[in-house]
Amino acid sequence: MHGAREECVEHEELYWLAVAVLAAIGIALTLLIGTSSSISAAFLLGIALVTLLRFAYLAVKRRFSVDLLMSVAGFVTWYLGHTLEGLVIYVLYALSELAEHRAEEYAKRRLKGLKTLLPQSVLIDAGRRVVEVPLDGVKPGMVAVLRRGDVVPADGILLNDATIDTSYITGESEPRHMRKGSRVESGYINVGDTTKMLIVKPPKDSTMQLLVREAEKALERKSRIQGMIERAAPYYTVLVLGVYGTASLALGPYDSLPLLLAGCPSAFIVSASFSTAMAIALLAHRSIVVRGGVMLEKLSSITVAVLDKTGTLTLGKLRVALAKPLQHVIDVRRVLELASAAAHSSRHPASQALAVYGTALPEKSREIPGKGVEVWTNGVVIRVGSKSFIGLAKDADNEPSCPPGLRELYIAVNGEPALLLCLEEELSPSSRQVVNELKHIGLRVILASGDSRDRVEKVAKAANADEFYAELRPEDKTGLVEKLRSRGEKVLMVGDGINDLGALAHADVGVAIGELDAVSGIADAVLTQGIEDLPLLIRAAKTFYRSLIAGFACAAILKAIAMATGLIGAIPMWLVVALGDDGATLAALMLQLLLLSSLRRGAIREFVRVPTHQ
Repeated sequence: MHGAREECVEHEELYWLAVAVLAAIGIALTLLIGTSSSISAAFLLGIALVTLLRFAYLAVKRRFSVDLLMSVAGFVTWYLGHTLEGLVIYVLYALSELAEHRAEEYAKRRLKGLKTLLPQSVLIDAGRRVVEVPLDGVKPGMVAVLRRGDVVPADGILLNDATIDTSYITGESEPRHMRKGSRVESGYINVGDTTKMLIVKPPKDSTMQLLVREAEKALERKSRIQGMIERAAPYYTVLVLGVYGTASLALGPYDSLPLLLAGCPSAFIVSASFSTAMAIALLAHRSIVVRGGVMLEKLSSITVAVLDKTGTLTLGKLRVALAKPLQHVIDVRRVLELASAAAHSSRHPASQALAVYGTALPEKSREIPGKGVEVWTNGVVIRVGSKSFIGLAKDADNEPSCPPGLRELYIAVNGEPALLLCLEEELSPSSRQVVNELKHIGLRVILASGDSRDRVEKVAKAANADEFYAELRPEDKTGLVEKLRSRGEKVLMVGDGINDLGALAHADVGVAIGELDAVSGIADAVLTQGIEDLPLLIRAAKTFYRSLIAGFACAAILKAIAMATGLIGAIPMWLVVALGDDGATLAALMLQLLLLSSLRRGAIREFVRVPTHQ
């Protein structure tokens, strides 16, 4: 599909290059032989006929082109004997078409640059020797050897400490020193000594390939404005021809040509597609997947952001906030070290919160779902779990308790209650900053979660959210989104779990956090690096929309000037084309590129950073 499309683009460029060359030859002949040369006139007539035939061919293929306007202009100048003007018009028009094709391909080449970053082959540790394997032959479980300057070929885990350049994926300019066991993604570059990594995903399912694939799909999805312009273009062309025909009766066919030449709608079509392609490509370089210009347009008008809690604002992990002894004499540190064995016996988040306190390994263990885990380590029996699991009555008086919003976790040693731990959800380091940036942009921020009211309220206050809703079932989240939309709000839903699917689908814009999976499959955008990129996405959407409007306004103003000055004879016909078609198109593109340049990597963090409200 993409190969056929690229071939079609190449053929169009060759066609317009041929038109420019033929018209230039005709101009040279006219200057050498004279304006009455039949050979020059034949060149003009031939180009006009070919342009008309091309329009007819594309019309049969259901592809609209503005060649009809240019062919009429060619026939009129040929018929009236203005051969030189007609040939100059075609040279300028052909050069304009070539510039437009190059502008549209510019953004797409940025995606190709990402794709070509991946290596063609990978060094694989095969035991006693290292072998070179083609990229498509790399499979999960293989150990890749990364020399200095090598690109990470697929998502995996480091088997040694390494210094890694992540700029192509995260936008961070400084290399990271990453520890053994750290996750690395395709597109990272090893800038330190030779290291090894365990491949955990096939290259085709890794971050870089997914980003490129989704961005290429997004380029095919036009924005609403772009689609509207392309649908209206045929009718607009008929209108221009009608106005030209009417004006010709009063002013004459030649003097009315500015209406035809400056009325060409290509500047609007090209500027719309350029803004869309450029914004999508630049966001892809920041590991943000967007599914078309429609999403960017919708996102630019969002008024309220509904954020899921676990995995979105919080990391989905628990940490110990308070430790309260249940006995008068107790070595709290020793109890925590022994209890850390529970982290090796249970994947429950509460058990995992103990992993940071030691490396004790259980001699044996048993887990009772819904109650807790019991482990034997260093000759001691440790129970970690609920109050009743360690032998305390649920309504026992005078026992310590945790503040509202914290989870209680009890520990018993050899059957004796020893310690009460108060656990809290670990807030993502950037959560408060993200919420403040969203509010600075002008959005109302709502936290929505299925967790208890105390816990949700605590996170909402820590993150500085405007409102919060707790104890929501999946259908309740969807209902909240629909309720907000019924009030006229433009709703953005951000989530990462299966319970967010309905809300993501019903929101004006749904944004998924994390890798491209079942959740992100229905989302309008995916933040592969986490919620910290959400303000960037929203600001990029607003910049995209501003660039669309600015491009249209710039083109419209230049076209109006060209028409007005051309009709009164203040400027020659070739300048009408140069200003009203070529100039309008190129000026609109340069203005859009200037606005969109703020999304480039060098300015990306300054672009989204705003003061934190305390």
